[in-house]
Amino acid sequence: MPADSFLALYRERFIPRLSRGEVRRTIEDYYADIVAEDLEDSDLTRPLAHELRARAVEPLALVRRVGLMETKYQELLTGRLREITEDPSFGVALALFLRPEFEAAVWEWLCGNPADSALVERGVVSTLDTDANALQAMGVIALLYGGQRRRFVVVFDEMEKILRDNSPAEQAEGVLAAFKRMLEIFSKTGALLILCGLPDFLEALPDDSRQRISVIIKPDRLRAEDAVRFIQDFNELSTGERTLKPFSTDVAAYLADLSGGNARRLVRLCFYAYADAAGKTVTRAIVREVAREQFELVSQDDLRGDIVRVLNRNGWRFETNITVTTGKSKRKVDYWIPVGDGGCAILLTQSVLQKADATNLAAISLGSEKGQAPSPIKTLLVVNGYLSEEFRPVLERQFDTIVAHSPRTFGDDLDAALQGAVARLEKDASAVSFDTLSAKLDQSVRQNRLLLNRVDHLAERLLGQDALQLAVERGLTSVFSALAGGRAPSSRFPEVDRFFVEVIRQFDTFPRFQELARHTLDDHQLRTLLLLEGMRAAVESFREAAMNLLAADIDATPLVELCRQHDQVAQQFRLLLSPRGLDDLQGVSGRSSKHLDVDRLLDSLMILARRVYDTVEEARHMQDHLR
Repeated sequence: MPADSFLALYRERFIPRLSRGEVRRTIEDYYADIVAEDLEDSDLTRPLAHELRARAVEPLALVRRVGLMETKYQELLTGRLREITEDPSFGVALALFLRPEFEAAVWEWLCGNPADSALVERGVVSTLDTDANALQAMGVIALLYGGQRRRFVVVFDEMEKILRDNSPAEQAEGVLAAFKRMLEIFSKTGALLILCGLPDFLEALPDDSRQRISVIIKPDRLRAEDAVRFIQDFNELSTGERTLKPFSTDVAAYLADLSGGNARRLVRLCFYAYADAAGKTVTRAIVREVAREQFELVSQDDLRGDIVRVLNRNGWRFETNITVTTGKSKRKVDYWIPVGDGGCAILLTQSVLQKADATNLAAISLGSEKGQAPSPIKTLLVVNGYLSEEFRPVLERQFDTIVAHSPRTFGDDLDAALQGAVARLEKDASAVSFDTLSAKLDQSVRQNRLLLNRVDHLAERLLGQDALQLAVERGLTSVFSALAGGRAPSSRFPEVDRFFVEVIRQFDTFPRFQELARHTLDDHQLRTLLLLEGMRAAVESFREAAMNLLAADIDATPLVELCRQHDQVAQQFRLLLSPRGLDDLQGVSGRSSKHLDVDRLLDSLMILARRVYDTVEEARHMQDHLR
């Protein structure tokens, strides 16, 4: 799944790829060096020191075999690691990692979970639950490996998404400071840090951070010869024969043009064109068909449904499939929003892959070219599919706005584009009339009517006879379940219940439906509020089912299915949650943005099932071992 914060990257990408055994061996090497330094002073023990330096003997076993003071070396190791990591908590935790009774607790803490009580008693009180702490942990691991002259490489991809931060200014500054510190650590330890992304991410970094990036490589757009070489290299690697078949030089050049020189698009088009050809020669027609299949993700009916929902929730009066007259020309448009003396026209198209596609679209445009006299008509082109970069400039000269369909952001993208177009039309002096004011009043009435209908429908569902009866039944079930011990945390897995409690407490920082029942909520706010309520209920159901299951048995099979279902629900919640809706909800609730930490909530939801399963699985293995 995609990770869009340093904390999510740390938990979902960094730690899973960090070998637990390798970390332990690295700490053992520090322990071996400390013991060797002590044994080198005596001729009698110097051979043992040489064995430790050569890593020919396990240091802890040697200390116990020879009868040396184990506590002395443990204290020296803690001090050495504190010095290296420059952080007391990491120094204590990593030193304890060598002791079998603490290994699992330390690793869980490194994975981002709260410190176990045994660690807290020894001074490890922080939690790796923020972007700044995650960056610090990455730097600590780099210091740990660098101190033993081990090679350490970290690659960040899509940095522009990670640095796209909506946090309060103070928190964002803390993250950038931690990132700058991590750059310094990687440079000092000789570790290799590779940052990949669009050029925009460099502009988001402070000057002193950019200065610490030693080499900046800006790839050129792929050309026809690059596409040819890529196909030949791939064929040679997979078949041993350096050939361009089943592609041709002309089709390779077409792929480069169609993808706009973007490597990821080029590779994707090549892959599906090769599969679609099924052993035959790949032609331009096959490439165009593949582009349509891969990028036209929704049907025209679904697309029109998405557009109508945006129009309705804004209360705009609109017409469909009508002919609009401008000057001496008449054009048929898919949607028309009248505003004053003009209006906003929405035209739909499939993929734009050939010059003829762009020419035909330019011919039906209603607006004048940019730079000419303003028109009382704004045109918006919606592309359901692939828009070739070669033809984008032509269309941008003819249409005021172009919106390409994206499964996750299309609703918000279209909403923003239409809001801007309608606002510009309303500001036009010629549009300020009695008709305009009447239309605005009519829009407000329709918005309120739509919202009231939704609230009435929701109230009927929540307060209707069937709903009340179901609520009573569920309440009685919960009471008897609690009396029977079903809802109580399993005595064998109190840490699992703690995971659920942590997530539910994060939901408590967001406003509840009852809290905002007397407020007038718009569509974004209501949708976001209901999503939060629904996800909270899903987590509580997951908790009840998991704890009841664990109280009866430790079998992993039903738990796997529960965790899988939660992951699916959490993923959909993440996709549907609108940043705009959260911002609007914050304004209505009066809660400051620092209390509505949606990134932390999403991160916690995405790793909840894994934390539950890993804890139970580890206990099951331990139980099998004891048997």
